[in-house]
Amino acid sequence: AGVLEQAMAAHDLGRAQQVLHSLLGMSGEAGALALYQRVRSVYVPVLEKAEWPPLEQWLPAVRALAIRTEQALREYGARHAGAVEK
Repeated sequence: AGVLEQAMAAHDLGRAQQVLHSLLGMSGEAGALALYQRVRSVYVPVLEKAEWPPLEQWLPAVRALAIRTEQALREYGARHAGAVEK
């Protein structure tokens, strides 16, 4: 979310759209449904309307979900790393 915050601070909607697109794709590939749905709810209006969404709660929610998703993926990888080696 750091790159997203930078894009927002610079008022760079195009960059924010790229970051949201990447996050949407990565979360979908990883099966991180909660993150995917939250990012999609922001990305689609940005794409269709070419305007910033209201900032009230979406950025903190995306940040929190991204952190939880990353932690879950790391834990999953750590648990299954040994199984792959065997």
